[in-house]
Amino acid sequence: MSLYQSYRPRKFSDVVGQDFVKKILANSCKTQTFHHGYIFFWFHGIGKTTLARIFAEAVNCTAITPDGNPCHACDNCVAFDNGKMIDVIEIDAASYTGVDDIREIIEHAKFTPTQGKYKVYIIDEVHMLSKNAFNALLKTLEEPPAHVIFLLATTEIHKVPDTVLSRVIRFDLTKLGEKDIYDLLVKICGQEKIAYEENALRMITHRARGSIRDSLTMLEKCIIDASVTEKNVIDALHLVNTGFLRETFDACMSGDGAAIAHIINTIDDEAIDVRQFATQMTEWIVDHINEAFNKNAFPLYKEIFDLFTRVFVQSRQVSVPMDILRMALYERVKWSLPPVTEKRDTNTLKAIPDEAPIAETPAHSPIPIEEIVSEAIEQKEPTEVPEIIQEVTPVVDEIPAGAAPMMETVEKIDDGVFSPEEFLRRLEKAGIKSTIIPLLKTANIHLDGNTLEIQTTGFCKSKCVEASYYQVLESVAQSFGAQTINIIVPNELQPETSPDEPRAEDLARSLFE
Repeated sequence: MSLYQSYRPRKFSDVVGQDFVKKILANSCKTQTFHHGYIFFWFHGIGKTTLARIFAEAVNCTAITPDGNPCHACDNCVAFDNGKMIDVIEIDAASYTGVDDIREIIEHAKFTPTQGKYKVYIIDEVHMLSKNAFNALLKTLEEPPAHVIFLLATTEIHKVPDTVLSRVIRFDLTKLGEKDIYDLLVKICGQEKIAYEENALRMITHRARGSIRDSLTMLEKCIIDASVTEKNVIDALHLVNTGFLRETFDACMSGDGAAIAHIINTIDDEAIDVRQFATQMTEWIVDHINEAFNKNAFPLYKEIFDLFTRVFVQSRQVSVPMDILRMALYERVKWSLPPVTEKRDTNTLKAIPDEAPIAETPAHSPIPIEEIVSEAIEQKEPTEVPEIIQEVTPVVDEIPAGAAPMMETVEKIDDGVFSPEEFLRRLEKAGIKSTIIPLLKTANIHLDGNTLEIQTTGFCKSKCVEASYYQVLESVAQSFGAQTINIIVPNELQPETSPDEPRAEDLARSLFE
């Protein structure tokens, strides 16, 4: 016989926790005042059915004790303990869900008890009854025979119709504390002569999450050679030790790529269950949430909690859960890529007057397609175009009048320092609609004397000239000393080519075909 069956309480005083409910039921037994229906609610393994059974035995006990418990000595108690009490009927609603099963109960309820004073029906998991079954039971619950008592138990009270709940006394049981469960495990280990490590029992208690039945089931699973050790618990329940959980959390907090890679390799090599690991991580974070407030780091704790919650959910939807965990952990790495530099031939640069400073061309700036085509035609080997593109080095021969400075250029003016970034920042601060900001970030913006010039796409230009946008642009431009705004689409500045003259884009396309 399993431990949770062997140590199932037989008296109200033996039930762990639920003091208020035990007091009410025991008092009813002492005064012999009973309601015709009761319902016990909370999650599994905390004593709903146990309380119902003790109460069912007590209502028919002929020698109730002064504290309201069954005596276990009278004929009715002995018959109940031996499973021969025909006036106490226990039904699993998950198996008997139909209306015909309830009709049979209603028919039998009409007959008076055979042995005891009351005929007691214990219906476990009552929320599993069908709608028609509830409707059939409703009338009997409303006006039951005087000798009938219904004891209902459920883990999903929201599925029980309100019409049923309004006709019974409802008891909402409470979650059991870890100390109560730990004390019970210590007591059982002593009675069973099982050696144990305190930390091992505390791990079981924590994993039980308030369920007595779960804690006893796990304890029985972890007993090896009449002892319960921390290693037994970790191996039997597929747990990860708290040190590794802390190591994982610290790696996620710091974004250390090497540490995170080590975590992933360890999980993979030791075949740790991903869902179990994600569950333990979320529980560990919740248990240490006070650290977040002490360090003023709650947002970071919440990010990591959400990460492992997402891993837990998504790992159920894929065939290889480790891939989900791997990608999620790599999201926490703070990547540091080396800068990409461009080799430039300084001998090709001509002298440029000091009054026209030129910013360096960024390494990622595109090379004009005309240069690519020209170089490719000289090589006359279309298959080598990709290599040619890599070798092309942009050369600045001269600066045409009115050319736009690059984004890094900063110009000093009377009202402050102008830069495209500062211009965009002031636009956002001035309350311009956020939809145009991404368009302007791709534009070439510079200040030429008293004129602010914006080189952009035709679509962006059409938006900028709208009254609601233009007024804000004009206001911000004036803050830099600009008097006018010139919005240009680069294609409009290019000279038209004759119909017979091949375009650069066509030449480039023909080389790659």
